[in-house]
Amino acid sequence: MKIYDAQIAKKNILNFFKKSGITIEGFANIIGTSDRWIKYIQSNEKYVFDVEIVKKASAFFAIEYSNMSSTVFNPPDNLRQAL
Repeated sequence: MKIYDAQIAKKNILNFFKKSGITIEGFANIIGTSDRWIKYIQSNEKYVFDVEIVKKASAFFAIEYSNMSSTVFNPPDNLRQAL
């Protein structure tokens, strides 16, 4: 079983978000949080997404939750087309 790492999950979510081409407001609606919270997490190293948001982001980006939170991924350049 892979170990959950909140910092890896945060890094993956933010990397996939950046390459997705989705607005912060749109992404916040998809994962069920506020755009203000996403901006806050982006700018503060110590804050991370909670487990439920990681699960929603994993489902949206079609990456298994256990992988999203344990392995650093490099999102594909054509992510927007893939979504």
